Amino acid sequence: MGDSHMLDHLAPTYVPVWQRPPGPFSEQIIPFSPPPAIDFRLYASSIYPIPLLDYLDGLDNKHRALSAKDWNVSNVSSPSSSSRPSTELPPLLPHTYATRWIKLMSMEYTARLNALVSSTMYGVSLIPIPMPPNHPATLFSVSAPHLRENYPPISLNDTVWLRQLRPWEQSFQGIAFEARVHDLRRVGGMIIIRCDALSQPYMWESGVFNLHWVPQERQFKACREALECIHARICEENDTGIAHRVLFPNKDHPNGPPILATSIPHWIDIELNEEQKLAVRSIVTGGHGAPYLISGPPGTGKTKTIVETVFQILEHHPNEHILVCGASNSAADTLTDRLGQRLAPDVLFRLNDPSRPMDEVRVALHKWCHSENGYWALPPVRHLLSKRVIVTSCLDASLLFSARCSNAALGILEDHTQAHLQAPNVPPFPERLHFGYLLVDEAAQSSEAEICIPLSVVLPHITYSSLASAARPHITICGDWKQLGPRIEGEVCRNNDMDVSLLERLFDLNIYKDNPYSRERSARTPGSPQPTSTPFCNLVKNYRSHPAILMLPSTLFYNDTLQAFAPQSTQNTPLSKWPFLKTPDFPFVFIGVTSPEKWTDEHLSIYNPGEVGMVTQIITGLLGLDIPNNAFHLPAQHRLQLSAPDISVISPFREQVARIRQALRSIGLGAVDVGDVESLQGAENRVVIISTVRSSWQSLAEDHRLHRGIIHEAKRFNVALTRAKELSIIVGNGSILKVDPWWKQALCFAMRNNAYEGPPIEGIDSLSIDVFSRLEEKWRKSRGPNGHLSNGTQEDDEGTGLTVGSVVRETLIDKD
Repeated sequence: MGDSHMLDHLAPTYVPVWQRPPGPFSEQIIPFSPPPAIDFRLYASSIYPIPLLDYLDGLDNKHRALSAKDWNVSNVSSPSSSSRPSTELPPLLPHTYATRWIKLMSMEYTARLNALVSSTMYGVSLIPIPMPPNHPATLFSVSAPHLRENYPPISLNDTVWLRQLRPWEQSFQGIAFEARVHDLRRVGGMIIIRCDALSQPYMWESGVFNLHWVPQERQFKACREALECIHARICEENDTGIAHRVLFPNKDHPNGPPILATSIPHWIDIELNEEQKLAVRSIVTGGHGAPYLISGPPGTGKTKTIVETVFQILEHHPNEHILVCGASNSAADTLTDRLGQRLAPDVLFRLNDPSRPMDEVRVALHKWCHSENGYWALPPVRHLLSKRVIVTSCLDASLLFSARCSNAALGILEDHTQAHLQAPNVPPFPERLHFGYLLVDEAAQSSEAEICIPLSVVLPHITYSSLASAARPHITICGDWKQLGPRIEGEVCRNNDMDVSLLERLFDLNIYKDNPYSRERSARTPGSPQPTSTPFCNLVKNYRSHPAILMLPSTLFYNDTLQAFAPQSTQNTPLSKWPFLKTPDFPFVFIGVTSPEKWTDEHLSIYNPGEVGMVTQIITGLLGLDIPNNAFHLPAQHRLQLSAPDISVISPFREQVARIRQALRSIGLGAVDVGDVESLQGAENRVVIISTVRSSWQSLAEDHRLHRGIIHEAKRFNVALTRAKELSIIVGNGSILKVDPWWKQALCFAMRNNAYEGPPIEGIDSLSIDVFSRLEEKWRKSRGPNGHLSNGTQEDDEGTGLTVGSVVRETLIDKD
């Protein structure tokens, strides 16, 4: 592949002048019909006196001015703004905390805006999507192959401006339309747009449009408001105040006294392990001055632990209210589904923003939600505050803040009410917060600024900052920062750790990492029981994967602490007897393929035909299909009890995903789950095949700069490794992958365990023991002195002589 072919995908596309948008549009814009806006002031006035609402509005203005006092903090830009915020950043210290994050959020908005402006689509056809009669939405599909690599950063509910062209006269319609991104089908490169104004026949002319994208501002606005609130708390309290202890905890911060004995006599989920029970007891006890952190690697039951914690808080603290947040709507839906198995709608409420499409929420969850006139809405404030458990996304927690349903606003209401009581000797209100607990699940997938949104809801009014532990919110943050984190577009933002979650940053503080029970330190002396006074818990028992699949991620990413607790049906899987495994009972194999990669015609993604063919052969062989010249064909007596839905394929490039899907569907295997790393994070399957695609050096630096692919992307690599339950197969070019230290260790691991088949890889020593896990050592001991190696043909019981080496080698080079 010549250099010119490698670089021509970077050349700008020529666009005729008449098609270029003068962006923003100079013509009249027909606005999008948004969901009914919530009048938060009217909503709150049912419990707040008007003078108090005026006072709270004044506080908001004061906080906004306070956060910008010492720094030139740019406001969130409008889509037409050409201003660029300064790259000067304050340090990450308590009194500059909010200004640093507000600057970074402003820079991130600008980066997304620039990316979207540069990705304006010219002369594309909108295809109407047939809708049921009387359906309120008018939807159109747009072919957008550039979506396949998650670039540009288009998100649901982003704004898109539509200018309809008149190609026959090389001009455009005199009006433009504001629309919304309704759905994204990234693998197929398809965008679904909602534009109700185009339902009028007289508006529709050519059906050919220019599309000008604009990022939604709601996320940035919500983060800024939360940060301003937190900044005010920090500035008004001393260094042992609640905001300090939440964001900058240290060993000198005192713990509050426990409010419950550590004994829990009755467990709702009787299958909890000791680490999960420890976490639940520690949270329910509530004696920690710092946030309680749960480190939960894949398959260790993070959400299970959070759900049990909610049940136990309700049981032991009958007056507490709990705010439970997920990093995304899907995470919050999962929490609602599990909590709803025991909690009635008068106890549990699922809070959705009105802009969320109704049909995006499963019907089974609707009874825990509230809607009005076909949109999600807030219930009356008294009903909302009566719910013991509110579940929402981190972003949608901003609805509670705006509705004056935060601990700080409600605390001010209590102070105001008490100050106006005229009766003498009225006892003070009890020093108790409305939301006593905040639990955030999958927190590593959100930026720190996004986590500040629910934090701003539970932080108390400043007069509570010095009160006893009964007036402190108990904050639990749960997740796995070794998996994919928040997606950040701006390079400057990434270089300044905006893609580092709050969970990851906190775990790196001395109060956590220097603790003798930290994951790193406990790995050296495993087995000692951890006390409830420790402000974190490491979940270590994996219930998903075969030990051979856990070995590599355990030692590379989790300090060699993972323990294999998958069911016996997984640990003794018949897939470990697959005859093409060179090492029996070791269901991990790396198949080296050196076929060249290729660009799509649009130069927007890459694929590897040789790997597509290899993956297809592996799958058809696993399923026992009689395909001609299949290198992995098995005789009938050796076929596995496996079906197409039991298999997943992961590839970091969407064109490869699309071509593997196409190849499988052409032979009736559309039920095989094929997707990229992001779409399969959190998923699992019996068999997972990873297609790495890359086979040339030229674009690795560009991949690294754009944070794409699976080389030099440790978190994406870890996600891919930890999806499989019973059999993990990697297909890739080891000579390319070895430049990445993580992949180099994977290759060494495969060779050391006789699990590599393919061309020799220079510089890879099969005897390398740089990463040698306890799980691997235990497995080797269980196999005996020579049981882990097989240098020749692995005979089965009937002596068929099936071996991956004898049938695959000829297919490693793509002949096309």
